Amino acid sequence: HIRFRSQGGTDEPANKITLCHAHHRRGIHENRLALQGEAPGLLVWRLGRPDSPHAVTLTGHRRTEPR
Repeated sequence: HIRFRSQGGTDEPANKITLCHAHHRRGIHENRLALQGEAPGLLVWRLGRPDSPHAVTLTGHRRTEPR
């Protein structure tokens, strides 16, 4: 789920995305990956820990924050 059901998210297709087990566990649960928006085409990804100067934000496949 993009927006967790515990936070009011639904089971609608626009709120779901598939991640492999490793990316779900290490990315989501270890705060290395965040996702918001609507699937499939309006997703915004944050890769890296929020306090890291190397964190990257992608909208779709395009980088949306400066390096």
